[in-house]
Amino acid sequence: MLTVRELLAQDWPEVKRIFAEGIATGHATFETAVPDWAAFDRSRLPHLRLVAPDPQDPGRLLGWTAASPVSARPVYAGVAEHAVYVSAHARGGGVGRLLLEAMIQLSEAGGVWSLRSGVFTENLASRGLHRQLGFREVGILERVGRGGGRWRDVVLVERRSPSIGDDSPLVRLTLPGRPADLDAVRHLLADSGLPPLGEAWRTWVADAAGTGGEVVGCAALERYPRGSGSPVYLLRSVAVAAGRRGTGVGRRLVEAALTTADLHDGHRATVGLLTETADGWFDRFGFAAVPRDQLPAELAASPELRGACPDTARAYLRR
Repeated sequence: MLTVRELLAQDWPEVKRIFAEGIATGHATFETAVPDWAAFDRSRLPHLRLVAPDPQDPGRLLGWTAASPVSARPVYAGVAEHAVYVSAHARGGGVGRLLLEAMIQLSEAGGVWSLRSGVFTENLASRGLHRQLGFREVGILERVGRGGGRWRDVVLVERRSPSIGDDSPLVRLTLPGRPADLDAVRHLLADSGLPPLGEAWRTWVADAAGTGGEVVGCAALERYPRGSGSPVYLLRSVAVAAGRRGTGVGRRLVEAALTTADLHDGHRATVGLLTETADGWFDRFGFAAVPRDQLPAELAASPELRGACPDTARAYLRR
């Protein structure tokens, strides 16, 4: 069964191989050589990278997808440009579709409202796949660049998320370098009587007015390795401003966090949490109340459970 998971640094040899196979077709990219890992890592968003492992050989990859920001301007923070590459021997087997579907889910969970790419006009398979998954062909950039000794036309494809941009606050992933977001989160947690944020793996904010607007909610995930197997996650710091409670902000924050955990883990992730005030509310997301001593050992050893939260907080687990 085909699955996807987070692209890791140790995947680079396989990612590089598949990248080179795509270049060799002459219909995937204007690139003529694979960049080194440092250049690849620098130009792709760290939270929007996925691979499809070979079910018969997990050390071998069938394809990968990654996205890059289109601009450093805050107004374009929710616009990303993606690429999907499938290994030569796996083309036509649904790998590209699986990766692109996962990229759509992951990007929306991180607050990307517009996902776009450039496709050579001759690449009919890629154009057809994008159309099937809700992308529209905005237009053709004629003779926009030279490749293979000739001028090439590129189709600009774009998918505008139907779930981001309605009247409810925008839920987006706040990345390092946005101190205003993190300051707002600290104030919101303090007002809600919750522990400080700590070293979260990912932090989401509900933004009342779009990029850079008033932060009216937050949620965070901590990730803990579990030997050579899958990590476990601690959902924490879920808070909504008093005037926004009951409007769906909390639900969207938790859904974004769980979607990200599942896609980065490659399957339904194990997620725990502690709460004093929301008994029963997390049931809708598949959590069940458990004794605290039944939480995974990695969570039991976390700073959160070792002192940040009071002993009266109840434990919930989603396996």
